[in-house]
Amino acid sequence: MKRVLPFLLVVLFLTMGCERLASSGNPEDHIAKVNVTQSGEIPLNGKSVSLEELKSELARIKLLGGAVWYSREAPNEEPSEEAMKVFEVVMSSELPIKLVK
Repeated sequence: MKRVLPFLLVVLFLTMGCERLASSGNPEDHIAKVNVTQSGEIPLNGKSVSLEELKSELARIKLLGGAVWYSREAPNEEPSEEAMKVFEVVMSSELPIKLVK
């Protein structure tokens, strides 16, 4: 009986871990890829969105324990007003942020 209990605990923990991996789905679903264009367009994971849509999606990703990959066109130039607004939204989401070139 002493050997069975540790074995059952290991099986239980492995099963729980596998269920968590299966339910997490595609890891890409946990990442918001934001790339602000010079014209002020906000592509989020390849789809153009408004600031309000961006806020909603970042809130969803936060619940999943995700992160943001942020980039903007012409990163060596001064950011546009729109890019600054987007960055403020990203920062206020309190998600981990990776700056991407």
